Formats: sequence, C-alpha cells, structure tokens
Amino acid sequence: MEVHDLHVWNMTFGKPNMTCHIKCLKKPDYVLKRATIICRKVGIYHSTIQTEISQANYSINCDHNVHN
Repeated sequence: MEVHDLHVWNMTFGKPNMTCHIKCLKKPDYVLKRATIICRKVGIYHSTIQTEISQANYSINCDHNVHN
C-alpha cells in the first residue's frame, strides 16, 4: 500500500480536512473503509480518499508530479 498526494488543512479552527490517494493491490473498498476509520480516530471527519488499484490490467497512473 502506498499513500501519496496527501493534503491536510483546517478550514476553520479545530476542523481538519484531508485528501489523499492510496495505491493498493486488492480490496479497495476495505482499504477505503480502514483509512476512513483511521481518519476518524485522529479527529479528521471530512476526508476525500481515492483508492487506486495496482494491477497490470487496470492501473490508474498518478505518478505524475505537477509540483516540480
């Protein structure tokens, strides 16, 4: 599993938001559920998580870096 494009910020004091991409080999629904639970445990209740399946026949390439 690999996490990238992780961004965490506060829209208002004490209300953090988070976005990220998680590359996984299988079970993207399970990975999404576990990641959401972890966010809630650390106090992040507004999150957007994109799972990416790492398979040869169905691969979403998010390896670009527009921040260079």
